[in-house]
Amino acid sequence: MQKKLCAFLWLGWFSVAAHAQSSTFTYQGRLNLVGTPATGLFDLQFRLFDAATAGTQNGTTITNLAVPVTNGLFTATLDFGDAVFSGSARWLEIAVHGPDDTNYTTLTLRQALTSTPYAIRAANYSGTLAATNLTGKIPDAQLSTNVALLNSNAVFTGSVTASNFNGNGYGLLNLPATSLTGTIPDARLSTNIARLNTNTIFAGNLTAAQFIGNGNGLTNVPGRIFEVIPTGANIQALANTGYLATNAVAAVIVTLPATANIRVGETVRVSGSGAGGWIVAQNANQSILIGNLLSTVGVNWTTNGSALIWKAIASASDGRKLVAATSGASGQIYTSVNYGATWSPQQVLGNISAVASSADGTKLVAVVNGGFIHTSINGGTNWTTRAVSRNWTGVAASLDGARLVASSTAGIFISIDSGVTWPVGASIGAASCASSANGSNLVATVQGGQIYVSSNAGASWINRENNRSWTCVASSADGSVLVAGANTSGFLYTSTDFGTSWVPGTVGLNWAGVACSADGARMIAVANSSGVYVSIDSGVTWLLRANLPTGGIIYTGAASSSDGSTMAAVANAQGIFVSSKATTTVGVTGSLLGARLSAVELIHCGNGVFMPVSSQGTIRAQ
Repeated sequence: MQKKLCAFLWLGWFSVAAHAQSSTFTYQGRLNLVGTPATGLFDLQFRLFDAATAGTQNGTTITNLAVPVTNGLFTATLDFGDAVFSGSARWLEIAVHGPDDTNYTTLTLRQALTSTPYAIRAANYSGTLAATNLTGKIPDAQLSTNVALLNSNAVFTGSVTASNFNGNGYGLLNLPATSLTGTIPDARLSTNIARLNTNTIFAGNLTAAQFIGNGNGLTNVPGRIFEVIPTGANIQALANTGYLATNAVAAVIVTLPATANIRVGETVRVSGSGAGGWIVAQNANQSILIGNLLSTVGVNWTTNGSALIWKAIASASDGRKLVAATSGASGQIYTSVNYGATWSPQQVLGNISAVASSADGTKLVAVVNGGFIHTSINGGTNWTTRAVSRNWTGVAASLDGARLVASSTAGIFISIDSGVTWPVGASIGAASCASSANGSNLVATVQGGQIYVSSNAGASWINRENNRSWTCVASSADGSVLVAGANTSGFLYTSTDFGTSWVPGTVGLNWAGVACSADGARMIAVANSSGVYVSIDSGVTWLLRANLPTGGIIYTGAASSSDGSTMAAVANAQGIFVSSKATTTVGVTGSLLGARLSAVELIHCGNGVFMPVSSQGTIRAQ
């Protein structure tokens, strides 16, 4: 039998702990059984709906078993979760199962839940809260770090726009120049900005349609014109500047720039149109290489060294370093590092017949007649014995000293490793030999035979000229100009086509040694008992240097620097004869003197040393 049950909402609220908010709330009600308050244990079921009748259930069904009911009153704790309380209206439906009941009886009226249970939503509130519901001020500490505060630095990652900014703009970046007003003081400008009132150095190229003003101090200006020098003026030269001396009475003195004020490769040009000419003066420790300015060579000679049985001599490219040798069983090497002013004895090698030097004078080679080939790689201080014992007659070296050629009565031998090994180059018994600067063009003479030339470093040889008593030979740097001498009233023969054809000179003597400059223009030759001869026209004419001894003096060897400004000769029982005017006197006492209509251009080679790159007219040095 179904009993008539009814429940009345007595009180409902959220049960809130002191330390946290939850979704549990308490429901209190009154249960009547057939109009009489019920007492006993009853099972209660609770459901939430979104309407007073029908509708959709929200959340799960809650069943509380054996709920005590006393005089009709009961209390139940419910927790549907906070998700069901979204702000919409909710109705609570209750079903009762009494002790004698078979099924739950659903009470016919659902109870509307009022606002108290909606406090559950405050624990997880989201959505819009009207500003009118807020009172008081939110403390700074409770604000988001993304809120800009007046008393702290603010960094906006987006754009900030305002009609007017006031205050200190320190630290602002990317301000358009059109937004700036006034003049920026020089002190606020970068040091990389060129200013009108200071000297300016541009590290990069400077380009303009036109430069106007004084170009004094400009360097590396192609085609710079000569400056006109007032009559009688003495001038301090500037780098890369030309000077025209117009004084008609006295020479205009143009002093070279101080070494610190002229870079390597910069030039100074001096020309004279006035009758007074010009003088190029030097500063301390400066000098001018004048070998290519000399119109004559071998004019003034000095005699140094002991009166020994001198046999051979050779020169480094600049003439500063020389090597000489004596013959006989106690034949010895002597070296000089000051243009032959003093000589230092080195190792005794034996009956030395010839010597040769590399361009820098570091690598030397000596051959012994009836002995060995000896080499040095430290300017003659130490020597190493090479090759085999033969009757060696001559030796020559390339500029770097790596390629060597030696002649002997048994043949011509070639070395390409600075004298370490000596394979046979040709089975030609030769009296002398010479080499081009690179060692490719070689020449050898045969006593009583012909002249032989090679254009492939001695791999093959071609015989030239006629059978003569050939004794000596020399080569220009490229091998195109050759000069060879013969004895028994022979002549000096010259070739300007790599030895293909030969032209005899006009002086017939017993020639013992010959040498020439790198360009083949300047030559020196020595004749037994007849003195020293010099040519400045590639052997066309020869001039006897009468200030050297002749008559019974047996000259045996000759040498020349690359520019021909230093020449040397040796003779038996005499000293070593050296003529050298390679440079002006070092320092303020040295100078160049130019006559009217003469000109010179000097290039700085470094360390205060200058070299003429072009010249015109009569120029003297002191």
